[in-house]
Amino acid sequence: ILKHSKSDSLEGSRLQVLDPTERFQNSADLQNYVHNMFDLIYMLEYLEGQSIVKKLNVSQKMEALRKIENQYLKDPADGNEVYATNVVKELTEEEARNLNSFDSLIDNNILSAREYKAGTYERNGYFTIKLFAPIFSALSSEKGTPGDLMGRRIAYELLAAKGFKDGMVPYISNQYEGIAKQNGQTINLYGKKQGLVT
Repeated sequence: ILKHSKSDSLEGSRLQVLDPTERFQNSADLQNYVHNMFDLIYMLEYLEGQSIVKKLNVSQKMEALRKIENQYLKDPADGNEVYATNVVKELTEEEARNLNSFDSLIDNNILSAREYKAGTYERNGYFTIKLFAPIFSALSSEKGTPGDLMGRRIAYELLAAKGFKDGMVPYISNQYEGIAKQNGQTINLYGKKQGLVT
């Protein structure tokens, strides 16, 4: 699956990886690849977003877009209310009417309806982030974890910006727990006080 049997003399200049074992020699190669991929994704999201806000009417925006929010429910195991569940909602007419600039898509936590249907995206779900279905939102959480959809997107953005070791791994493995605890951001987790990374 990972390696094709045929060689390609253009391997070094290909846009798609023919042989990952040749393309990715170290973590810097992976960061470079994902960084360049996100440069393209951000440009495509910008172009699509501009097109939506400039050319679509209110009802077309309501059909093409959704809003993502965090919902906090009490965890039955540890009693905390800091773990976000992402909820994707249909836009109201008023919300769609207020989407008149690219920044408004970010500020109002908007994403594409193309791959993200309205509904609740439960914690610990196996959701896939579709790179060509825009997530304009920069939704995070001041209260705790960001939710499964946004957490996955953020992890890939950190991989692109800071790499595997310095970006993605610390984010998804709670390596900043000690710093959060020193800064007074704590949570009681199964009877033990721990740092709460947001």
